[in-house]
Amino acid sequence: MSPRSADPEHLKLLLRYRPNIQKLALAARQLILMEGPDANEFVYEVYTIADHFTFTDRPSDAFVFITTHVRMARSGRNRPATKTATS
Repeated sequence: MSPRSADPEHLKLLLRYRPNIQKLALAARQLILMEGPDANEFVYEVYTIADHFTFTDRPSDAFVFITTHVRMARSGRNRPATKTATS
């Protein structure tokens, strides 16, 4: 199953970056959503494009993020994922 498509507004924000940076950011997003397809996604426009993923409705609970910069896309973890297994 392939991950959901990026929101059109997110894609619009990425247009300011070179195509290779856009591709890298979207590939990182796809990988995260393949591993956590139920994650909520919060995209912010700050000095970078920040894309946070959480299993709650609270952005502060994000377990991983991607930041898109002029010369790179970077991912990192805020804390270990704590998704409860469902029966």
